[in-house]
Amino acid sequence: INKYFVAYLNALHKANGTAPVQLSQDLMSYATQRAQQQDGLNLDHSTADRDMSENLEGGGFDYMKYAGVKSDKDAAYFMLKSWYDEDNNYSTPGQSGHFGHRAALIYSGPNVGLGITNKDAAFEADWNYDTLSSFQQLYNFTGTDPNTKFISKDAI
Repeated sequence: INKYFVAYLNALHKANGTAPVQLSQDLMSYATQRAQQQDGLNLDHSTADRDMSENLEGGGFDYMKYAGVKSDKDAAYFMLKSWYDEDNNYSTPGQSGHFGHRAALIYSGPNVGLGITNKDAAFEADWNYDTLSSFQQLYNFTGTDPNTKFISKDAI
């Protein structure tokens, strides 16, 4: 799944003019650990023991199965789209932070990893300090359309 997720993430980066990322075994392991810590829909960024760019999701393999996800490639796209769309974000539209997951995807890297359990998922990435001001601008955007570009499922 990570291989496809990084390919989709790089397509998203290309569409938005940001540098490509690479998969890190260390961040895959850390993301899996973070997903395990969230088990039971208790999503909490404050429990992280590393200073990383992080997305958490209260939907793991069980939910993806329910949603009809059938392949690793579909799972990767499902996770990317879920975070990009911000449909289940804690911050409501018009509130600072609503586009935080999208910002973390677009301005992530250079190293990234995805971890998924039956109940939860986590995306971990290095902070890209070269694009931190752009990340913060999107994170703090309070409008309805931040003018970013998404990708289609056939982008890879």
